[in-house]
Order: sequence, then C-alpha cells, then structure tokens
Amino acid sequence: MVTLFISCEGYTEEVFIKRLMAKELAHLGITIIPIIVMTSKSKSGVVRRGGCSSYEKIRKDVLNLCRRPGSYVTTMYDFYKFPAIPGYTVSYDLASPLERVTEMEAAFFEDIDRENFHANIQLHEFETLLFSDPSAFSVCGMSKKQVKKLAAVRRDFLPEEIDGGEMTAPSKRILRVNPGYQKPTDGLTVAREIGLDKMCAECPHFGKWVSWIKTLPETAKQTEREK
Repeated sequence: MVTLFISCEGYTEEVFIKRLMAKELAHLGITIIPIIVMTSKSKSGVVRRGGCSSYEKIRKDVLNLCRRPGSYVTTMYDFYKFPAIPGYTVSYDLASPLERVTEMEAAFFEDIDRENFHANIQLHEFETLLFSDPSAFSVCGMSKKQVKKLAAVRRDFLPEEIDGGEMTAPSKRILRVNPGYQKPTDGLTVAREIGLDKMCAECPHFGKWVSWIKTLPETAKQTEREK
C-alpha cells in the first residue's frame, strides 16, 4: 500500500477526502490520510486546526508530513484567499485563474522542495466540485426551483471558472439559493451523488490532481526498483 497525506484547510475537505476520495481510490492500493492544518498549540498542548490564514503554518505542516518515511504528500487548499507565498506575487495579468493557480502551485512546490511533495490548490474552493452536476443538489433537500437556479449558474461557467469573489464564489452562490446549505454534511451528500469520475471530467484541474494520485503505486514501485 502507498500512503498519501493530504494537508487541507478544514473539516469540509477532511470529510470529502476521507469519506469519498479515500474510499474510491483504495482499490488502487493507496491509503489516503487527510490532515487539517494546525493553526495553534496552547502551552497545555491543546492543538487547534483549520483555516489557512498563514502560509508558514501550512509550510510547517507540509514539511513535517514530508519527513515521514515512504510517504507522499499533497495539499487541498482553496485558491480563494490562499495566503501569500514569500517571494511570490500572483500575476493577475495572466489570462485565467487556471494559469494563476498553476503558477502559484509551481512556487509552492519550489518553496517546499521535497521530491515526495505535489502542490495542489483548488479552483476556487470545495463547492466548485459540486457544480459538476447541479442536479445532485436535490439529494440534500433542495427544491426543483433551487436546483434550476444552480443549473443556470453552471450553464454560464465551467465549474472551475466560477470566480472566487467575496459574493460570487461557488459557496456564496449556493447559500444565496439555499441559506440552509451545510458545507460538511450537505457537501458530502451532494459529492457522493456526483462521484469522483464526474468531478474529474467536469473539473480538469482537479482531475489532473486525481490522475497524479492514481500514478503513485507505479511511482512507488519505480522508486523501489531504483534503490
């Protein structure tokens, strides 16, 4: 079995990784373990996790995971409000968010500088994936009218092109349609209904990341042969 640690920013991502991604990819011989970033530790040893306000905290967690023998490490953080990487400035003059996030991932990878690390930053947040199939929102109690409103958003954008503005991010669009939407519970329910394959097909950047994960068993074998 190959062990993959995914450093992530919160409970929503942890639940998605643990209850959907890990289960759907386990047959490939990959054990996926999500780790929510540590944000603080009290003098008494109480650890608090969640959020990505500090790049240094993300970096520290990732490097600690990379030191675990025989493991691979990747990340699942939102491009929306991702903290600044020292020495790197986002090129907002680039044509698309995909180009910007690809450039940011390269800077992230270069800064970590570990062979067993693969940088991944989501376009733009977890809820983006749910727009892969808006009809799936019906499974969490949304009305036909509400589902139609979300489908209309999907007609105007590819899921990963829905922008990450303060009021126009995918999660904000969902909450405007249904203020009762609960990220961890409803999000997982909808994600399960859609399935990983559909998300990968509709969200190419996310799909590329999952494709990399699927290569890990062969990568591990190749590394072992070269020893």
